[in-house]
Amino acid sequence: MVLFDSKGLIRRYENAYQILMEFYETRLCLYRKRQAWIVQALERELIRLDNKVRFILAVIHNEIVISNRKRSELLRDLHHRGFARLTANNLPETAARGPQTDITTNTNTSSNSSSSSTDLADAASQGTHEDQTGTESSESDSSGYDYLLSMPLWSLTKERVDELRRQRDEKASELERMRATRPTELWNQDLDRLEKALDTVDAAMAQEAQGAARAGRALSKTSTSRRATESALINNEVESSLREIVPPLPRAGRSPSKPYSEPQHRY
Repeated sequence: MVLFDSKGLIRRYENAYQILMEFYETRLCLYRKRQAWIVQALERELIRLDNKVRFILAVIHNEIVISNRKRSELLRDLHHRGFARLTANNLPETAARGPQTDITTNTNTSSNSSSSSTDLADAASQGTHEDQTGTESSESDSSGYDYLLSMPLWSLTKERVDELRRQRDEKASELERMRATRPTELWNQDLDRLEKALDTVDAAMAQEAQGAARAGRALSKTSTSRRATESALINNEVESSLREIVPPLPRAGRSPSKPYSEPQHRY
């Protein structure tokens, strides 16, 4: 057999086993890359959730003041407290962590927490006028902290904090499971899902074939019944026509009203 190998080159294979071994290593390498990408994505999401919980608790405990402050001061405060700057395309570059708020501490929020849609970035911009001249680095830092400063004020409620904690714990467990999973296990999991999907497709096709067979049998019975009805109608019509052409024979045991005589012919 002559086929393209994993590098796109023409190669001769003696049997199917050689083809399997050729592409086994290629696919296993791709599963390793896939696992590394999933781990990075989970780490990024875990950092995002952890920083949100820390930030909300720090605001509730008045450890971070966002109102009546310059934006540059608030960004420096976030940087010194070790909050990560997250971008859309790159993995977060975590700043050196300073004193951290205990993210497992139970928090009782005040009852007068505002539920308006005004975000924390707007609250941070109130008060004193911010310097009009800012460097490009400060703008970059600002965009990196948007995931924190753009949260609405209703995020300061206890229910929201508990929900973020739950999501963070679930993401941490998922990350640990993925780190402990081997690439071959990911492959086997995909094969199991593929087998289940194929079983579902096969069952649906078998059910469809059975329905078609039942419909065919019902149609055959209907056609047979229709043919029998048509045949009976034809026979009835033929019999009616014969009665009109040939007079009925006399019944047995009774003499006809007139004797039968052959017609006389004149010559």
